Amino acid sequence: MKILKIKNISKSFDKLKVLHKLNFEVKKGEFFSIVGPNGCGKTTILNILAGILVPDSGKIILEKEDITGKISGKLGYMPQKDILLPWRNVFDNLKLVTEVQENAANTNSLIKEYMKKLNLLAFKKFYPYQLSGGFIKRTSLARTLIYSTITGANVIMLDEPFSNLDAMTKYDLKMDLEKILREEGRTIIFVTHDISEAISISDRIVIFKKRPARIKKIFDLREMGKEGLEEKIMKNLKDEI
Repeated sequence: MKILKIKNISKSFDKLKVLHKLNFEVKKGEFFSIVGPNGCGKTTILNILAGILVPDSGKIILEKEDITGKISGKLGYMPQKDILLPWRNVFDNLKLVTEVQENAANTNSLIKEYMKKLNLLAFKKFYPYQLSGGFIKRTSLARTLIYSTITGANVIMLDEPFSNLDAMTKYDLKMDLEKILREEGRTIIFVTHDISEAISISDRIVIFKKRPARIKKIFDLREMGKEGLEEKIMKNLKDEI
């Protein structure tokens, strides 16, 4: 079942064309990854889906509703840059989401639930400067998941959520995140430069062409399996660099 449709989306910044008649669909409950060369528009399409940017043309349809150019609150979004308030500890950074959302009930129990899921309980009174890169990422992820739960967002977008982490920290966080998202049946749009990472976690992987972005190829891992897939994806990406 299709939950999200991106239809003929184009976007330019002055004379720089970033997206050109971009089309793809995301299925309910799937882990959908986007890979492509640097500067091809991966983050731009997430910002358009979130309503932060307005496309020059095209439509975004979420569960039959046109959300083009709207901050609908129906998509959770963890941007690439971790934006934690330095004067708030971990618990209070998470509570911020509930403070700006009206009619959010049982917020403290919800915060504690996701702190437990992401192994943050021991760090609830720590400030961002006291946290490692991995625990900053865990706090940002917890905040996104809490927001999505409160607003009923059915789609969560993650932009390079494991960037700048060492291999072991990345592995542990990826395993915890995948467990949570699969258990909760979330629909995920995941941007990454790490091909092996995308293969290990995805149901489908889309390859963007170099700027202006269009779809080059979509790999369905449920149909074709993972054997030899990294080499095939790398070949498609090399053609675009």
